[in-house]
Amino acid sequence: MRQFVLRRKLAGMVACAISVMVFSVPEAAVAGCSDWPAPGVDWTKCRKTSKVMKSMDFTNAILEETNFYGSNLTDGNFIGANLFKAELSSARLSGAKLDGVDMRKSVGYRAKFDRASLKGAQMEKSEFSRASFVATDLSGANLIKSEFGRVDFEHANLDGTKFNYANLSRALLSGASMVGADFTKAITYFSKIEGADLSQVVGLTQIQLDDACGDDTTQLPPGLVKSANWPCTD
Repeated sequence: MRQFVLRRKLAGMVACAISVMVFSVPEAAVAGCSDWPAPGVDWTKCRKTSKVMKSMDFTNAILEETNFYGSNLTDGNFIGANLFKAELSSARLSGAKLDGVDMRKSVGYRAKFDRASLKGAQMEKSEFSRASFVATDLSGANLIKSEFGRVDFEHANLDGTKFNYANLSRALLSGASMVGADFTKAITYFSKIEGADLSQVVGLTQIQLDDACGDDTTQLPPGLVKSANWPCTD
């Protein structure tokens, strides 16, 4: 009888310990979705759609898989933030500071990054079709295997940007600085390069030029020639 009572007490203690572990761990892991925008805020998988958050400080924030669809994030500071798999479609980030941020596998259909700074940003395998990067600094950014169809890069700084295997179909590159930009295996179907200076890019082939849309003012790297298909017709 005594052994039976001891076993029941021991079983109760074990069950109590397990319940504490089960209920305490998730509570510590829950992101602070109700927290105000601030440096280091954890909004992992939070829904922040159609919000007005201009000039907010998100330095070192954890924004992995956060949904910012349609939100106004103009002039925000995202230095050191984690935007892995973030949803940025139709969001406005003009003038935002995003140097070196992790934006891999993020989505930003029709997002606006005009005059933003994304120097060295990691954007591998991201999707930003029809987004606007007018006068944006993307120097040294990693856009490898990303979707940038119909994107406006007019007057952007693309020096050293990695476009390897990226889809740049119908993207506008006129007026952009592209010193050292890597176009190895990039898709350039109907890419707009009229007046573009491509003289110092790397990885560009004649086939890619023939697929693109240039004109007599397009400057090319040594060994390549203007396509017989130029200028393009609709």
